[in-house]
Amino acid sequence: MKFNLKLLLLLIPIFIHYSCKDEEGTLDGDPQDIIDENHVLLDDRYGITAVFPKGEWSNSYLDTLPKSDFYKNYQYSAIYTGLYSDTIMKDDAPLYPTGMYFMRFHKKIDPSEFDDFAKEYKEYVYNQMLEAYYNEVSAISDTTIGGYSGVKFVADRGINVGDGYEEVVLFYHNSRTYGVTIITSDEKFDDSYPKCQDIVSTIKLK
Repeated sequence: MKFNLKLLLLLIPIFIHYSCKDEEGTLDGDPQDIIDENHVLLDDRYGITAVFPKGEWSNSYLDTLPKSDFYKNYQYSAIYTGLYSDTIMKDDAPLYPTGMYFMRFHKKIDPSEFDDFAKEYKEYVYNQMLEAYYNEVSAISDTTIGGYSGVKFVADRGINVGDGYEEVVLFYHNSRTYGVTIITSDEKFDDSYPKCQDIVSTIKLK
């Protein structure tokens, strides 16, 4: 029973776009801040933003994920974006095989704690779900995206819920941990992952 509860809590942020409304509201449509005739800027509500092609992605506020205090050390707020061109309708609701979470974790940490926080997040939220939800989770590696140094790892999904990949990139900036999680399906990966990479390369942190 304990395991099933943990699995359920983990899946909440993955499929939250079925009903991604909270007390503070949801934006319907693409990111709102127009910067030119072809591009829009993701709202910096949670201290992280990026440049998107206009009219191609959904845009929703998501506060405090996962909801349960069971994950209180790893809870975050995020803006979720889903790629319209990959949309699948299920029970009259859109499901996005390609999506991105632009995350700010609630817990403030010192710079010296970031590496351990990243390892614990990977271990607690991903590695514990091997053979139940993920086929494989890669080792953590260093990365630089948008001029920010961080770490990343990739999870191969496909056991209990859907197929595809989750690429998690974590950054430390001004006493906060930020993250971007890219979710793609096996079928859409070749076409959609490069679109995600192009957007993530434009991130800016407060």
